[in-house]
Amino acid sequence: MTEKGLSHWIENHPLASLVYCSVGTAIFLLAIGVPLHNLVVEQKDAKVEVVQEQLKLYGARLVVKDEQIADYVSKLQDREVNATSRSLLSNSKLKTETIATVSGIRTLLADYQRKSSEITYSRFNDFKNMSEEERNRQWNEDNKKSSELLNQVQLNYNAKHKINAILLRDELLSRLPKDINRNTKKTFYEHAITTHGIMEVADDLERLAKLLPTGKEKNP
Repeated sequence: MTEKGLSHWIENHPLASLVYCSVGTAIFLLAIGVPLHNLVVEQKDAKVEVVQEQLKLYGARLVVKDEQIADYVSKLQDREVNATSRSLLSNSKLKTETIATVSGIRTLLADYQRKSSEITYSRFNDFKNMSEEERNRQWNEDNKKSSELLNQVQLNYNAKHKINAILLRDELLSRLPKDINRNTKKTFYEHAITTHGIMEVADDLERLAKLLPTGKEKNP
């Protein structure tokens, strides 16, 4: 077969074209001194390393998920125990515990307001004798302090008051008329991300506690 005829035959047979290219590539690699066996082994080794790294990554993710699930289950169990203990309280004692929680939340917010005001007053007093560059730098520093202060309030609320506030709300609502549920801002309890939202929780708890009847209990 002539060279022209071979080219025409390859063009009309895709599989033959693929084989021809593969053979050509192999011949080229051999010509430049690259052992085909070594090349295939290196490619396989590289693929194995990639798979091993992926397996390590998936394993690490599974460990994190297991830890998150264990933590969630632990919190659910604690919540069930606390909920049961509150259901045994008389209305008077439940009201007292609720007011104590309200007081704790408001103390947290009052401390935040005091520290925030100190930052603000200090800024304006210092600005009088500062250059424009110094004022900008001080402004950025004070904003950073204010942001950190707010984050600390949120962390303290979540750690010390959030679960307790939710449990008290649920227990109070279980003892009050059903229509009161419609006026309760439940989303603030789970998602209080500002000082205003945290204050709404305290105000709502106090409102529910005051609605709880306590006059006719035998064992208050």
